[in-house]
Amino acid sequence: MSSSTVPPIDKTAEHFDLYTRFGSPGYAIHLRIPDHSVTLGRNRLAWIAENRMQEVSLDDIAAIHLLTATQSVEGPMGATLCQIVFRTGLALTVFPTNEYGLYDGAREAGYRAFVEALHARLDARQRAAIQFVAGYGSTRYWILLSAISLLTIMLFGAILASLALAAFTWKLVGSLFLGVSLIGAMFRLLQVNAPHAYDPANPIGSAATGSIGDTIAHAWAEFRRTTTAQRTVKLWLAGAVVITLVILVIGAQQSANLFEPGRAQHAYATILRAEYRHTITKVQVTPTELMVRFPDPHGSSAQTEWRASRASLFGWTEWDRLSGPRVNYDISVYEEGETKPFDADANDAADLAGLAQAAIERAGPGKGGVVTGMTLTKERDYVHPEPPHWTVSVQTNGNGLREVLADRRGKLFPATPEPAGPPRIVITAISDSWFRIINPDHSVRYDDILKAGKRFEVPDVPGMLLQTGKADGLAITVDGRPAPPLPGGLFVQVETILDPKALLAGTAERK
Repeated sequence: MSSSTVPPIDKTAEHFDLYTRFGSPGYAIHLRIPDHSVTLGRNRLAWIAENRMQEVSLDDIAAIHLLTATQSVEGPMGATLCQIVFRTGLALTVFPTNEYGLYDGAREAGYRAFVEALHARLDARQRAAIQFVAGYGSTRYWILLSAISLLTIMLFGAILASLALAAFTWKLVGSLFLGVSLIGAMFRLLQVNAPHAYDPANPIGSAATGSIGDTIAHAWAEFRRTTTAQRTVKLWLAGAVVITLVILVIGAQQSANLFEPGRAQHAYATILRAEYRHTITKVQVTPTELMVRFPDPHGSSAQTEWRASRASLFGWTEWDRLSGPRVNYDISVYEEGETKPFDADANDAADLAGLAQAAIERAGPGKGGVVTGMTLTKERDYVHPEPPHWTVSVQTNGNGLREVLADRRGKLFPATPEPAGPPRIVITAISDSWFRIINPDHSVRYDDILKAGKRFEVPDVPGMLLQTGKADGLAITVDGRPAPPLPGGLFVQVETILDPKALLAGTAERK
């Protein structure tokens, strides 16, 4: 096949400065293509490979495979190439690219001239013995077509979802436009490279006339031609198995709602049985999952998490899904400082269904309220030990996302009423002083440092709670009259109910 001697001078030879790769048939990615220069003689094809002249007779060509690129604004997309397969099983691939495999406009004309000249030198006998194939291989083509079809379905699903949710924004429109453009380019690439036999009399033009529809029709016709009764039964059985598996996989992705009676308590008990420690820092429940966080017994900030849920197969049957233990190193400094460990109780999640309903009613007005999550935590102790409490997040139609607080057993704290009138209690900072005002429903109304000389007017709501660590930095007036100083001095924690009468009498204390 190769020749180490200098061939005789062929005055009809045509030389093309094109990069080539010689070796096994197929397509591969190369960082660099070192060889270039290919020559067409009277009845021979010659090229340089590894600094040696290689040549074959045109009679030795078994197949020619052309791939055609689609055209973009900046030039061709995809790999345009001509692969010549010889009867020995080896192949010569000719590229219109530079040495790095990138499209080179200066070589495109030479590449087209080479393809036309190669086919023009083939006589009728040679053409009858050569396979002229254009486009991708069948396996590669069907994989790409399936993947792009799936992407198209997903894109149109996203468009329909956006229309249904009225979530269109300019950013989304731009993203969808880009997605449609890319998918259109991909389909165009598949269109011109659909597997087909091209006309050697017009190789460049006919190689780019592939058709997705014709390819599918041809494949279907071949399938029907080769189908037997036995094969049909096997295909129906295989299809039924695949459909059944898909249905089971989709159905098994469903999870039972943990805010329905008994389900959260079951998931909670499943985790407590799995973990030997029963000191916890957090219980977090969503409709689909319950998470329990355990502190590190060695005092590290890392905490161990377990997660449990109730999987469901279309509601026909249920089973536990348990994952853990997983060490979470990403606990925020704020969360670590504000939440403290407490002993787990099997009844913590006993009536989350009732708590969810009560929280929705409290969070109103507006129909269609939905509980998105519940969290059981214990705040750091102040003057008195703080028992754990639930924080329930409710998404409402009328008030957006609201938080409702309840005690450990799921009983809502008393609602905070509207002020009965103008503020009666005014807190003035003698020096920069931190304090916190807590509503009767245990939500925080104020938590900050009040600068010296600044005032805070306490809403006229019974049961407001004051917490401070600098009582001697605050002056309190009731209805314009100064109240006696609060008990405690610098760095002494003070916690008191802001009751006007008790403040004036100097007997204010926590209930």
